[in-house]
Amino acid sequence: MEKKPRGNRDLLGAVGTIRACRTLTMYGFILAALRGSDVVSRTVRRSDVIDELNSHKERGANPFVFFLDEFPRAGRIKTHLADGDQRILEDSLRTMRNVFRSFGLAVVISSTNGTARNLLATSDRSRDSGTYLWCVVFPSFPRVVVNCGSGIPVLLMEIIKHSRPLFAEIALKYVQDNRYSGSRDPIDYLKYLNTMAGALASEFSALKKRTDEFKVGQLCLLLCTSYIELDGKVNIIDGHFARLSEQSAFELQLHRAGGLWKDNKSWTCDSVMPSPKEDILLHLTMMGGPYFRPFDQPLSMVMSAVKPLFHFDNTGQRSNDGMRLEALTAAAIVLASHAGGFGGVAFPTFLCELLFELGVSQRGEMMQLHQDVETSRWGTRVVPFLSPPNEEWPDWLNESWMSFDNCLRTPNEDRIDFRTTSNLISVECKDYSRTLDLDVVKDMLMRIPADSAIHLIVTNTLQKRYFSAASSWKTFVREQSLQNVDFYRISKGSTLQEIKVLKSEWPTPTGNAASATSTPSLGHAIMAIELTVVSY
Repeated sequence: MEKKPRGNRDLLGAVGTIRACRTLTMYGFILAALRGSDVVSRTVRRSDVIDELNSHKERGANPFVFFLDEFPRAGRIKTHLADGDQRILEDSLRTMRNVFRSFGLAVVISSTNGTARNLLATSDRSRDSGTYLWCVVFPSFPRVVVNCGSGIPVLLMEIIKHSRPLFAEIALKYVQDNRYSGSRDPIDYLKYLNTMAGALASEFSALKKRTDEFKVGQLCLLLCTSYIELDGKVNIIDGHFARLSEQSAFELQLHRAGGLWKDNKSWTCDSVMPSPKEDILLHLTMMGGPYFRPFDQPLSMVMSAVKPLFHFDNTGQRSNDGMRLEALTAAAIVLASHAGGFGGVAFPTFLCELLFELGVSQRGEMMQLHQDVETSRWGTRVVPFLSPPNEEWPDWLNESWMSFDNCLRTPNEDRIDFRTTSNLISVECKDYSRTLDLDVVKDMLMRIPADSAIHLIVTNTLQKRYFSAASSWKTFVREQSLQNVDFYRISKGSTLQEIKVLKSEWPTPTGNAASATSTPSLGHAIMAIELTVVSY
């Protein structure tokens, strides 16, 4: 095709321009499709296609519908094309679509980006009304139907049935190719499930090629947060496995002045991750486990890298303690709880993983625990496989013999930041630029949940000592019923072997007891984690 002179309103790729072309290579493709042929060995003219369509209509045959699946993206994320090159790319994509429309053929474009919408017009928009229908959107996944007589264990069948069709198909093939041949022993079954989750996670992640968008999607998954696309450069529906926030089908209109409209209002793409109830494999695989890490760096570094793309505003409450630190800690706790797989993770291993994700320690550093920790009830606990904050595992999964629990963001009036449903762990974050003073520490100790086995305090810096007078500490302990609580401090820059029990530093003024008094521990602990110079 010959390009139109500058200033002509009909751009290359417009329907009118294509109709003026007597011969095009794509005419041959269309003619072959209409005839059911694999090859066309001669030059095909436009009139040949029209004759075939007329003959097709005279025979009363069914109409043709052409599907253009995975329609290419016109824009670039990291690089920008020169104006001329960008125009050529857009014109080629417009031609790809409009060559069918030039014959009056129905063409359906399937894509996970906005190129199809952006290329709708081939010249200045001029419509009779302000908006016109662009498409009907179905945001939810269709239900997966699996043959119950396939010999797949019941739990695996439930997992597959409650996942998106793409994941269900891949998982079903894995199960058929790697039949579970173990005993009824839950340990054998756990090994099989953990191995399967690791293999599927690698396969799922390989489906996505854009690293930056994928990282943003992983963070949204771990934080259970939505992502509103503002600049058109990050699309976690295409770059990850998000879906639109709408729950039911809706119509989108194109406005004459540009942009998408819904219900007579401007519409913005708000992406969310499917809940565990509708896409359980997404959460069981992509959020980490013993055979798959969601990121190739500590979480603290990942969050620093994507900082320009994220806003951690909490519209539901006012906070002066740093929403970014709360987000980092919540995601790190969820990640650390997945290190052992679906059977849970021993607390010492959980703590090592948590410190690594927070940037306090290096990967692979082993925890050497004090003897009191090894013998205390809380020190031998198993941390369950946690859900993303404020998401809940489905009941049928919680009722199984695996170890699952929910992570909950707490209301502001509770005065802590999050806890687990089982009350095994509770957490408070203090993102103060200054060292926490005694009054702040007292307030934090006073609001620790009484039924929490392990309470974590994540902050930047603590003082070397608190409660300089032994009498004031003993009085405070008695008033707050903290006699049977162990206190620990973990500081950035010290090796894990140097983690010290706080009986001699904070908040206990004396150094001859494992807790505030000589009363035997009942299995409760408070751990203060100092991030110091970590940047989040």
